[in-house]
Amino acid sequence: TWLLPLLLFTSGETSLMAHDEILYALRGRQMIEAGDWIAPWGNPHHKTPGFYWLLAIFYQIFGISDITSRMPTMIAGIFSIFVIYQVGKILLSEELAFLGIMILSVEFLWIQYCRLATPDLPTILLVFIAIFSLLKSDIDPQKQHIYGFIAGLSFGLGFLMRSLMIFLPMMALLPYLIIDHRRHRHLTNP
Repeated sequence: TWLLPLLLFTSGETSLMAHDEILYALRGRQMIEAGDWIAPWGNPHHKTPGFYWLLAIFYQIFGISDITSRMPTMIAGIFSIFVIYQVGKILLSEELAFLGIMILSVEFLWIQYCRLATPDLPTILLVFIAIFSLLKSDIDPQKQHIYGFIAGLSFGLGFLMRSLMIFLPMMALLPYLIIDHRRHRHLTNP
């Protein structure tokens, strides 16, 4: 509850910051104006269009503004707190998970990134959903295929958000996937 006012009430500065925020917002707006959701800027771009799609959807629903371009990131930041809490409960304890999200939710960098119209927080949310799904699959092997699908979908959507950058968290999970493979068998889940 205290994260919401921290995200909504800024220090009076609401304009988009150069360079990244403006480019993301502009490309999402170009998709709406051109009616082309693949490459409205002419030739194909080196970034995948997932975050631009997200911005364009929010623009269609709420109108084009600086606040609207930051809404997806704010929402992803709030949902990330809940998913990180669930991961912390599984790996540590309920008390430590709660303490962790309380500290995270007031960290200056976390709040600042939650206010930026960039794909970083939506990607973090997707990565933590994948991690949570893999951990839940360990706890409930009967639903291994469902949780495996959610993890794969999260990484796939993460690829649409940040292109090849999603492979960094995937590579970081390799020791867990390889060393404990006999126990959880995630690598054999279709």
